[in-house]
Amino acid sequence: MQRKLGETPEGEPGSANIGRFGPYVRYGDKFASMREDDPYTITLERALVIVAEKKEADANRIILDFEDEGMQVNSAGSGEEAVDIARNDSSFDVCIMDMRLPGMNGDATIRSLHEICPGLKFIIHTGSADYSIPDDLRAIGIDEKQFFAKPLMDMTPLAERVAALANGRDQG
Repeated sequence: MQRKLGETPEGEPGSANIGRFGPYVRYGDKFASMREDDPYTITLERALVIVAEKKEADANRIILDFEDEGMQVNSAGSGEEAVDIARNDSSFDVCIMDMRLPGMNGDATIRSLHEICPGLKFIIHTGSADYSIPDDLRAIGIDEKQFFAKPLMDMTPLAERVAALANGRDQG
């Protein structure tokens, strides 16, 4: 059950709850995952710290901006962080996913991201030599054209694949 906490300094309503991805603080129409706090006992002051950390992390996740191409490259440090980002911003076209991540692995992250953003396209970029694409990920459109093994000595094929997927061209 959602617990109202008050308002942020910007006047956004704040609340705490538990969702399918775990406990979170909601501020306006955005969400911030709670890693250590209890949604039933968290104070507004503590929630505002989590919101401020989330806003700072969102501002710092843009690592490259290709204005002429209309593309930005963002980063997430874990599967859970990627899911949290997608819950707050579903405007992404392509996700490049590693399979070995802290916490939630790449396959599980792709499944969760696909639930949140059904139109999101995925590229797998992994150093796991024995990795094979599971059937349920194949069913959402991931195939060998979206698989790139590390190390990648020439980034051109990966960049071309990202551009093709982002522009709606599914060419091999």
